[in-house]
Amino acid sequence: MAHNEFSLKREIAEILGNDFIIKDNAEGINPVEQTQVVIDSMLYPRQHLIERGFDASWIGLEVKFIKDFSSADRGKKSHLLWQAITYAQSKFNVDENTREIRPYFVVVYVGDFDFQNDEKGKEWWALLNLAQYGNVGWLRINKSPQAGWVIDFNGGRYYSQKLGRGNLKLSQKRHVGTY
Repeated sequence: MAHNEFSLKREIAEILGNDFIIKDNAEGINPVEQTQVVIDSMLYPRQHLIERGFDASWIGLEVKFIKDFSSADRGKKSHLLWQAITYAQSKFNVDENTREIRPYFVVVYVGDFDFQNDEKGKEWWALLNLAQYGNVGWLRINKSPQAGWVIDFNGGRYYSQKLGRGNLKLSQKRHVGTY
């Protein structure tokens, strides 16, 4: 179990390393304000995921360790999601040959918090519902290794390590202006 953001990132790298190419601390530019940004990681699916329906595109990952996430204030949770939304609008330089890449979507990871079954989780669900329109989902690591990891948007599952591609197409649409 992770006790800080560094150990949470290390845990994620171990879990996702066989399924994704991981580029940590990718630098980029947010086009709205022309400011420099740094996302925790950019991930590219390995061939076996692409063959099972994962889109062959870079995605962003923002990791936050929030001690006692269930009781954390709304401001911390909102800040995390706004940060992820601005990253979903940004362009990142992954390496010398892969530059100005806008993530297909961005996922957030907050550690082992089962907000689906938590009273405080209702607030998080409401925030995720809004964030999905900014192309932001969440990464869930199941406690059972057989279940693996899942990328969800509030509207449903995008991809499951065990089950493959879900029927969710929300991540493919860029939501700007009138919906």
